[in-house]
Amino acid sequence: MPIGKPLRVLALSMLLASLASAQALSPQNLAHLAHGLVKTFAELRAVDKPDAEQKQALADAETKLAQLVRMATEASDWTIDHYVQASSPLLHDHADAALAISEAGIKHFAESRFLWDHKGLAQMARVANHLPSAERLAGLETAKKSLEKAFGLQPETWHAHAGMMQTLDLLGDVAGALRELDIVMKDEEGRAAITTAWAMRASMLLRSGKPAEAIAALETEAPKDLGAHVRPILLLRAHALKKDAAKVALAVTALLAVEDSPRMQLEVADALFFIGDKAGAAKALAKLPALGKWTSEEERIGQICTQSGAALAVYWKATDITPKGPLRAAMTKALDHKFVFMDPTAKPKPKETDLSSSPLAMTNLLKGAMAADEENLKEWANRALLVLCLQALPAYKPTAIETGMLAQVLKNSPTAADLPAHAIDARWKLGDPDAACSLSGVHAIERLLPAGKPSGN
Repeated sequence: MPIGKPLRVLALSMLLASLASAQALSPQNLAHLAHGLVKTFAELRAVDKPDAEQKQALADAETKLAQLVRMATEASDWTIDHYVQASSPLLHDHADAALAISEAGIKHFAESRFLWDHKGLAQMARVANHLPSAERLAGLETAKKSLEKAFGLQPETWHAHAGMMQTLDLLGDVAGALRELDIVMKDEEGRAAITTAWAMRASMLLRSGKPAEAIAALETEAPKDLGAHVRPILLLRAHALKKDAAKVALAVTALLAVEDSPRMQLEVADALFFIGDKAGAAKALAKLPALGKWTSEEERIGQICTQSGAALAVYWKATDITPKGPLRAAMTKALDHKFVFMDPTAKPKPKETDLSSSPLAMTNLLKGAMAADEENLKEWANRALLVLCLQALPAYKPTAIETGMLAQVLKNSPTAADLPAHAIDARWKLGDPDAACSLSGVHAIERLLPAGKPSGN
């Protein structure tokens, strides 16, 4: 461990001790302490294999954060600025602590715009990165109410509108999110802080079904020197949504000129399938690496892309998408999902029990799969398979193992109540250049859900 890390924790500990014993607490000292804790957490959690000293340093930092929260909840002489400065650095990565501090401040200063702003931002941050679920939507609605409370207070701040923009976008209210973005961009500080407004606007326009406007934004507002895949991917999706085959062909050429990789070939196949060019999509899929052993990170990512590509081919070939049809088994195989359980009660000796065909077991497996690294490459397919499994559940009779030994594990699986959140998230992914096959993802969830209307062919 570099010497700076334990010394930083020690310095924070000394500062916290001095603050706790002092009668007058400086907002600036609180901000310094909070920023120091955030930096310490980031450095220590970035270590892949922490040693004993690093583990202890992380535990010490957790203790210091808990002490800071306790100081805020027990304080009787703090000003609004104390609570604001103590919570502000924590909003992004330590939302629970930021929320506790903000709520402690609101108990004393119920009409503080800044504290309601922080409360809403913390509530949004707590669930923003959670898997789509009914619980996540409820958390976002709670954040929305706090930010609405902030809007009715003074002074006017762009921060609350930026928080509302993110919250509404995640809730699927894209028109409202665009409105809030416009308000932020009218503020000088807001414009300086939101340096990727062009990408936000284009992404939201794609989500709202306005590809022509998204194209205009990307061609006129977007920096031309990105040197990355963001702009060409979003342009490809926009032309695909317009069903403009000629422009899609040009966008494919432009994207592959930036990066010709398995990830980009997967993006190409997604767009071509969406516009009905199955032959062209098949050619793109043929360029993906063959499944087998991998020896590097690049090869591993290529293998994941190949699995996602196999799921693409299966999905766009399917004609029977009912729960009892062959699509669920075909998608499970394409994604190489296996739920194998060692049954210790089997006679005469323990044996492996394969539950891969069980929609109940598979919903639990998919919950873990959708939280895994590089999930953005297969999320669209895992989501489609999840819908199929949830639709098959009513007619499924769980096995004795599922109602017995695995009952506690399986009870935390996704349910049909989570499907509205998945529908919103699938459309949100249209504007996320890191999420592969988002066009097929939207098509699949709208096609599979009873009220859905396919967005493509």
